[in-house]
Amino acid sequence: MYNQLISTALLLALSAPLAAELAQLSEHDLGDVSAQAGLTISARAELETGTRVSYSNDNISASQYNGSDYTGSGATWLVVDDITGVLEFTNLDVDIISGVGPLQDKSAIQLTLPDALEVKSLKTKGLYLGSSPEVSYDSSGKSNSHLFLLGLELDGRLSMPAATKVNIFPVE
Repeated sequence: MYNQLISTALLLALSAPLAAELAQLSEHDLGDVSAQAGLTISARAELETGTRVSYSNDNISASQYNGSDYTGSGATWLVVDDITGVLEFTNLDVDIISGVGPLQDKSAIQLTLPDALEVKSLKTKGLYLGSSPEVSYDSSGKSNSHLFLLGLELDGRLSMPAATKVNIFPVE
């Protein structure tokens, strides 16, 4: 209960700044923006037994999924079931920059990835495709409702090259 309360408080704290109204700016307005002070994010996620992440694509009809075989266009839910472990990173930088692109005339959001991602006993029962957000299992522990894609078990440190940068450009 204590961990759920902390998780909910953390989610509310992180999502609060996202509630602000956003207005689209023209490329001209952003033209002089460069190396503005951005955000530096450090995070630690501790996932307890039973944690599940489900994603739905509303553009794919559930009727296109026959329950036992993925045909390429029918599964409406991607489910990562029963996740446990810890993920942690420090110093993910988010900045707004200008002077990028082939003609150096574009602005972008730039992510400077953290030096490393620490993973401690991260595992999942499986990654599944199916027609609902919850996976059901038979008595042997095999899914009888979703297509099993893969299982995962990680422990260690994923190091990234120093100051790896990712630029996200507007498309309009």
